[in-house]
Amino acid sequence: MGDDVHEESNVRHNSKSGKVRGYESDYILSSDPRSYEDTNAGSEIEEARRHRSTMQIFDPSKPLEDFSLDLKFKDLKLFKKELVDYSTRKGFEFKYVKNDAVRVRAIYSGKNYTWLILCSWCCGKKALIIVKHYVPQHSCLLGTTKNRKVTPLVIEKRFGEMIFVKLFITPRHLRSMVRREMGVFITQKVCRNAKEKANPGDIPTFQKMYICLTAAREGFLGGCKRIIGVDGYFLKGQLLVVVGRDRNNQIFPIAWAIVQKETIESWTWFFEQLQADLGIGDGLGWSLISDMKKGIIYATNELFPHIEHKMCARHIYAR
Repeated sequence: MGDDVHEESNVRHNSKSGKVRGYESDYILSSDPRSYEDTNAGSEIEEARRHRSTMQIFDPSKPLEDFSLDLKFKDLKLFKKELVDYSTRKGFEFKYVKNDAVRVRAIYSGKNYTWLILCSWCCGKKALIIVKHYVPQHSCLLGTTKNRKVTPLVIEKRFGEMIFVKLFITPRHLRSMVRREMGVFITQKVCRNAKEKANPGDIPTFQKMYICLTAAREGFLGGCKRIIGVDGYFLKGQLLVVVGRDRNNQIFPIAWAIVQKETIESWTWFFEQLQADLGIGDGLGWSLISDMKKGIIYATNELFPHIEHKMCARHIYAR
């Protein structure tokens, strides 16, 4: 009896913090009629004993070894996060059969699966999510190195602090780190997107660069016809180029720029630099040759309304 009283006092002490060994109180609430054994005159039990609850609430501050029936989570977001961590730790890939606002059902992504789990909303005073069905046995070989659930967001949450400290870490190095610590292979594109998510907005990143050498500008204005050709090329970003024709009918480079993407904004910015360097004005007396990209057409109409704009015959025939 002394041991029971001692144990009961420990439970009361720990229940003040709301957790017992990482979960909420192991005992059913005293307001529940099932919380104590019935002690009537004919019972052999001298003192009422409090029943333990089979439902446990997951504590995010402690690692989850495995799921179990009646395990409760605060919300589905926390459940899915732990599900991804569990799958990468065990070395298997799963897929969602049902994934909405009130329930999540996941199964093994391969054929002839046995592992599955169902977690859905549980009615009560606390709107919690509870594991209602769980088959922990695996019919597959564990230790897979591919897991499409390891997204840039997962990597950012796992390695975000390290990426913030080491600003110049490359996606290739981040990929090796994910392979070493999480045991999965991911693409460099996923690592690049994770790095962009981890970097705050005030960190300077490359936007655009424009180059027009004085010798090239003066040479074009002094010895070439007022005909220019523009185009864009992919080069770890986008390379925008403008060239002319000299007196020998040869290509004469004038200026070029590197931008992130070939868009209306990037072409408009590039043409604004050319307008200032070459003195094109509204385009009167000038001719421009290009392909049929929408960004070039829009920027030309906005900045050079009187220019003679012609389309490249090779691009027209190729379409």
